[in-house]
Amino acid sequence: MLLLVVAVAAFNIIATLVMVVKEKRADIAILRTLGGSPREMLTIFMTQGSSHRHSSAPSAGVLLSGSSSPPTSGAIVAPASGG
Repeated sequence: MLLLVVAVAAFNIIATLVMVVKEKRADIAILRTLGGSPREMLTIFMTQGSSHRHSSAPSAGVLLSGSSSPPTSGAIVAPASGG
């Protein structure tokens, strides 16, 4: 089960990077024209993929734990009455 989750997450990151590269083709061409090397382009997109991974990891943990809300102390808070 864990292997499947990791495989889906890896596929998601790769698919996102591929879509970003396709959408940014004109921007990549401009950066290359200004003297950017292929290695610099790779570094830019790998950094973006890494930041995507770090931002999505906490939400994946919440989803996998089966809880979408933070733990509470068990106390029920009544709404304040307006007036």
